[in-house]
Amino acid sequence: MSFANYMMNFGILAGFYAGAMVLLRPVLLRLFTAQQRVILWWACVGMLYLPSTAKLVGQTHLFFPHLQLPVHLAQLVTNQTWQESVDVWPGPYYVDLDQWIKPLYLNIFYGGGALLIVLWLTYQTVQANKLRYLGVEIPKDDPCFQRTKCDFVNEIYVVEGIQTSFVDGFDNIFLQKISSPQRMYQILLHEAEHVQLRHVYIKFVFSTLLLMHWWNPLLWLGFRYLLRDMELACDSAVLEKLNPAERIEYTKTLVELGCGRQLWTQPLCFGECDAEIRVKAALKWKPQGMWLRWGRFAMMAVVIWFFHG
Repeated sequence: MSFANYMMNFGILAGFYAGAMVLLRPVLLRLFTAQQRVILWWACVGMLYLPSTAKLVGQTHLFFPHLQLPVHLAQLVTNQTWQESVDVWPGPYYVDLDQWIKPLYLNIFYGGGALLIVLWLTYQTVQANKLRYLGVEIPKDDPCFQRTKCDFVNEIYVVEGIQTSFVDGFDNIFLQKISSPQRMYQILLHEAEHVQLRHVYIKFVFSTLLLMHWWNPLLWLGFRYLLRDMELACDSAVLEKLNPAERIEYTKTLVELGCGRQLWTQPLCFGECDAEIRVKAALKWKPQGMWLRWGRFAMMAVVIWFFHG
């Protein structure tokens, strides 16, 4: 069996799970907050590749058999017309691509696409890292730095001329230089929330999935929604820290600066995507009560169990 055949079968399964998240999105938008949806993306799709996931599910079935759901995702997506195989995990999803394409050509096709993405990601990462030499570093004892109350931020740089502020893969924040100190601080809060919520690492995991399964459009679509949820989650976290007058200013900042270009690669940026959606969400934002929060976490457990049950 060729390496490309093996990896593309993994991609078939990941595409099923990402597609299920996309189909459920209208329901998820009503039931969960943006950050909870980010967690669901990680738990339902990203954890497919962790050996501990299968082990945990198996142990739960063993010790708590009554928790088994009447139906779960694997039962719904299994195509009985496909060849069963015990050699490739998970058997019911196996498609023998080597029967259709010579293994050599299949490996060249798969490896060539992955190599192009690696080169693209490397170029974008190098370009982002060059900005630290063009910017002015804010010392950690600066009051603006201290007000973020995020211990995980590494360095903060103010760079003139960049299109949008962003976080790189090393928890460094790059701020675009604008005239209003208040708005710069609000943008800094937003980027610090990316670091605080560990979005950099979640995005790295899903970028790796795209590298391994670059040919699957469902994963690209799912990644697009994940980025949107990350930006909405940070907006919500910032609004929770601001007073009503500051929330109005933050919404104005979204209107003026939240229209930056899409960054699919390493950074997470303030103008990542969907300025109109983010503004509407900010205008409708309101704090959630404790009971509602815990109720949503209980429903999250059910959704995760549906995906991995």
